[in-house]
Amino acid sequence: MGKKGNTALFIIIATLVNILLMMILFVIGFFLLVRFADPESSMVPIYLALVFFFAIGGSFFIYSKLVSWASKRFNLEDKIVPLFGNRRRRPPKRD
Repeated sequence: MGKKGNTALFIIIATLVNILLMMILFVIGFFLLVRFADPESSMVPIYLALVFFFAIGGSFFIYSKLVSWASKRFNLEDKIVPLFGNRRRRPPKRD
């Protein structure tokens, strides 16, 4: 498998890990909300929105730390194609 295949495999696995992290954080937050919040409170929708944003932000933070750790640990710079960068730039047009 070449560098493009490795990159595609890495992106698929990383996306699945990110979604799994988000689901785990949402379930943990929802469990804490059910456990400690008053169900009759008018603040429950706000708490639920906060849990949702916590799950997204937390999964993004953990995902970025995992990707940087995996990149250093397994030396991924040599094994995958960079997604952003090293593109050929066209010289600016001069009129």
